[in-house]
Amino acid sequence: MPVSSKSRYIPLPLDTPTPTLEELKKPNSTTRQGIASALIRDVQLVLSAARSSPVNHHDTVYTGLLGIAFMGHHLAKMPGLSLHSRLLSSSSLVTTADTILARVLRRNPTMINLNPQVIYSPNRLSFIESRIGVATLILSWGYSSSHHTISGNWQAAKDYLDYALQETLTQVDDGFEAAAASDDDQGDSQCEVLYGRAGLLYALLYLRNSVRAQPREEREELESELEALLSDDVLTILVDSIIERGKFGARVLSSEPGVLQDAEIVDLPPLMWKWHGRRYLGGAHGVAGILHILLLCPKSIMDKHMPIIEDMVSWLVDCQQDDGNWPTKCPTPGAVTSHNNLVQWCHGAPGILILLSTALRVISHQSKTPDNEALVRRLKSSLLRGADVVYQQGLLRKGVGLCHGVSGNVYALLAASDVDHANCGDLFLKAVHLAGLATFREDLTISKEMGTPDHPWSLYEGLAGACCVWAEILSRLNSATFGRTASGFPAFDDLL
Repeated sequence: MPVSSKSRYIPLPLDTPTPTLEELKKPNSTTRQGIASALIRDVQLVLSAARSSPVNHHDTVYTGLLGIAFMGHHLAKMPGLSLHSRLLSSSSLVTTADTILARVLRRNPTMINLNPQVIYSPNRLSFIESRIGVATLILSWGYSSSHHTISGNWQAAKDYLDYALQETLTQVDDGFEAAAASDDDQGDSQCEVLYGRAGLLYALLYLRNSVRAQPREEREELESELEALLSDDVLTILVDSIIERGKFGARVLSSEPGVLQDAEIVDLPPLMWKWHGRRYLGGAHGVAGILHILLLCPKSIMDKHMPIIEDMVSWLVDCQQDDGNWPTKCPTPGAVTSHNNLVQWCHGAPGILILLSTALRVISHQSKTPDNEALVRRLKSSLLRGADVVYQQGLLRKGVGLCHGVSGNVYALLAASDVDHANCGDLFLKAVHLAGLATFREDLTISKEMGTPDHPWSLYEGLAGACCVWAEILSRLNSATFGRTASGFPAFDDLL
């Protein structure tokens, strides 16, 4: 992906001032019209590419056709999009998405049969990057889909997800300590969002949301049918397992040679997880992503864990760099921590901003205490510093995708705007500005300022993710407060 500069981001142009909120409210706003035009144009491009693209044997939500199908259902939840084009009507989007999912199932026998004993892997548990994702989508959409290929695989998907979940829940947690000491490094791994248990937890939460959005009679039937997947008891076991692995990871960290020699410089975290031997802090593989998904769980499940999670979030704030970004990996006492200049969801400030926003939303519903209020002030201060670096360095050269592109940074700013009421207007305008600049992706690519992703149409690397964030901007502009409606970062922060 050749680019014209060594920097990872394109400096914000000085000749494109940020519009005011009053200007954005006008239907003829240049920025608003530009985003709407880009959305219509690029949804058409993404769907056209999906029709002509081959089905990959390992198709996933991250870069495969499943992600494009997910885009369709994601956009269908947002009010007001059909005002811009019939292509964006809920019925049209759902029909197209189901057609794509059905095509994936027809072309991929392993997904049609969903043989659990063959497919299940403890290293591939997530919604985004494993067949947990396709099973979850079949269960979430199959009961209302007109496609027999989807509804006909509903029971197979349930059997697979049941099997995978039970295999995960029945793993003896005492055994992961021995595994962690071995070369395979599985003891405190298998927990992050992109591949691990936090990704499985998201899948169950997504399925719960989908079921509870159904009319009462259908909902009750589905809740009974899927009780083994949807109960609070199941979520509690999975959450407790993730927390215990985090505690174990923190103990391993504290016992490493030399770590405690300068303990007064950097406190050790109360939780820590690894991925491929590295202790990442950011979104896809890191601590922030795991904590964010945990905080999306019901309050009754999380109450007992909130003290240690609040301590962990506070520790992350302590790790923030002077420029507002965060280190890629866990800083430890006595170790030299290199400065991180990655400003993208998978590594850096954007993923942590989304966590801080979620933490603030959860803490705001707790009883007010001096300690809680002090923590809220610290989180908001950290949030603003992080938002500044995300805005200034958010126009990434890697493209417009969610994982390591502009769209993930826009979602981080939107999440921040939802919880910082004193600065919500400014943060929202910065998100709109970045989203508007992303509509010029073709010009930026031609000029070699921006590269072309390996999967240019996909949800997490390419245009499908950009379509989601542009639709979110338009949906918010149709609301009275510019606040969140029925959307959020796809397959990560879209469960409210």
